[in-house]
Amino acid sequence: MHMIHSLLLCLTAFLLAAQAQVNPWEARHGLTAAAYQQEFNDLTSKGYRLNWLSGYALDDVPHFAAIFEKKSSPAWVARHGLTAQQYQDAFTQYVSQGFNLVLVNGYNVAGVDYYAAIWDKAATGAWLARHGMTAADYQSAFDTNSKAGYRLVHVSGYSVKNDARYAAIWRKTNDNIPWVARHGMTGSDYQSAFNTYANQGYRLVLVNGYQVGGTDYYVAIWDKAPGAAPWVARHGLTSSQFQAEFDNNLYQGYVPTVVSGYNQAGHYAAVWENRAMKGSDLSKLDAGIGAYMAKYKVPGLSLAVTQNDRLVFAKGYGFADTASGTIATPNSRFRIMSISKSITATAVMKLRDAGKFKLTDKVFGPGSVTGDTYADKMPLVNNKRQYPAGLTDIRVQDLLEHQAGFGPEHDPEGALKTLTPAQAVSKILAAVPLNYTVGTQWAYSNFGFLVLGRLVADLGGAGDYETYVRSQILAPAGAAGMQLASNAGALPGEASYYPAGASGSFRIHEFDSFGGWVATMPDLARWYTRFDGLPGRPDALDAATETEMWTPGSKSGGGYAKGWIVNGGAAGGAPGGWRGHNGAFGGTSSFFSQRTDGTGLGFAVVMNINSGNLQVGDGFSFELRGVVDGIIGGVAWPAYDLF
Repeated sequence: MHMIHSLLLCLTAFLLAAQAQVNPWEARHGLTAAAYQQEFNDLTSKGYRLNWLSGYALDDVPHFAAIFEKKSSPAWVARHGLTAQQYQDAFTQYVSQGFNLVLVNGYNVAGVDYYAAIWDKAATGAWLARHGMTAADYQSAFDTNSKAGYRLVHVSGYSVKNDARYAAIWRKTNDNIPWVARHGMTGSDYQSAFNTYANQGYRLVLVNGYQVGGTDYYVAIWDKAPGAAPWVARHGLTSSQFQAEFDNNLYQGYVPTVVSGYNQAGHYAAVWENRAMKGSDLSKLDAGIGAYMAKYKVPGLSLAVTQNDRLVFAKGYGFADTASGTIATPNSRFRIMSISKSITATAVMKLRDAGKFKLTDKVFGPGSVTGDTYADKMPLVNNKRQYPAGLTDIRVQDLLEHQAGFGPEHDPEGALKTLTPAQAVSKILAAVPLNYTVGTQWAYSNFGFLVLGRLVADLGGAGDYETYVRSQILAPAGAAGMQLASNAGALPGEASYYPAGASGSFRIHEFDSFGGWVATMPDLARWYTRFDGLPGRPDALDAATETEMWTPGSKSGGGYAKGWIVNGGAAGGAPGGWRGHNGAFGGTSSFFSQRTDGTGLGFAVVMNINSGNLQVGDGFSFELRGVVDGIIGGVAWPAYDLF
């Protein structure tokens, strides 16, 4: 007999609605018997059918993993928690009523074997089922039934008094599809068999893990069904590892078909298939991203792709943390650095539209937007603050377009090691003269956007910059999980950054409005799809304001607008046209980009490393943008929306 390999399932509820390609489904793991029964009652009342059920013991308490799908179905019944005799009685009852057995899962709780099973009335050929078989009994039944033309369609391994037992279903399919099955495999045996059969073109159909005498074993089935969907499988995963794999597969359009819980510690094996995307497209994405990561030895990367305001793909590659082996997933959080400027720009434009100021309003000095709020470090003569030359000429628009006279000497990162953003603004304004006459040059300025953050904090009515942006910009977009970095350490789910210590002693939280935000890539995509001019999701700014925001500044050479990098003009339409922003700092490179060529494509990508030779280099993130953009244009994206 022969076997294959599998993937996982998840504690939380997930629902994927994918139009005609994928039915809505939900999956659970780690459920007690009572919790499983509650979920079963709830989901079946909503039209879901139970596709898969696995019982297992955690600390000698029965638990369950299950997959439900909302679909039309012939009559079906399911039972769990049955002793051997109760299972036999149920089997006899349902078969006499015309039901066919489609799943039987044996599991051991405190030395007693129990059974979970599913029957339905789907039209089928002749079938046979056995349970409680020793390894020798199973091998004999396997040989006999195979010779009689029966195909093994389901098998479950479990233990009784430290001896392996098997429950199985055979069916006469008459489809001439090659298949193989294996049982009694250790983890290394299973991996070897998995590799062998995968190389021969087999796909894993079923995998079941079980423990005998403290050792994990596997039983599996592979086949060569024509036209099979792309699939992935994992085994030997802890609950947290399974959750990470589940998340990664969910956001690529994969649907779980098998999940097996086993051993007292709670390990999982599972199989997913992708009914929405072509295998060649998935391979194209993995190969392109993989080559870039190998070139620069990137530890971890996260990518989200949108089309016409729909999230069509997201995946984590590599590791969010190499020391712990934590894989990167779409739910991993990363610093996005200067992408924060585009977020700040949307907040500024929203406040402008609310009548808080005009873009032509002066920022500093009597009668300005801030008055003398940030002049406390300047000389006081005759009860009037003495502003450095040119400072009172700066308008809100000059800050947005990096034309406010600030140069490298004004960079606030060092000052923010000990000062708050407001304190740093006051200190730098008083101590550092303008680098050039306001409005005559373009010079990228973190300090200018730090000042804009103070406008948001002072005029937004929320009391501080982060609260306003999270409540008025991010939460309405569905990106409530985004927040500023913590000075006390990593946020929950946040990646580590490489090389270790790459960001030095800088306090990233204080970078707030020019570089402080931390996000998952799906959340960043949730934000940018509310500011893209596409009709799929309602935009948070009107079309005229968005066009104004994307219009290049007079001194930028057409490449920078108001907190957004633009390529191909404000309205786009030029071949290769896009708009977005990059982020770069020690340990981080990121980009979000929206095509303006009518394809509706956009993406957000981030990695937890910067160039090995230039830790704050922008070129690294621009190269990454080009790599991703070059890949996504050649993929046939599904019609569903993973948001």
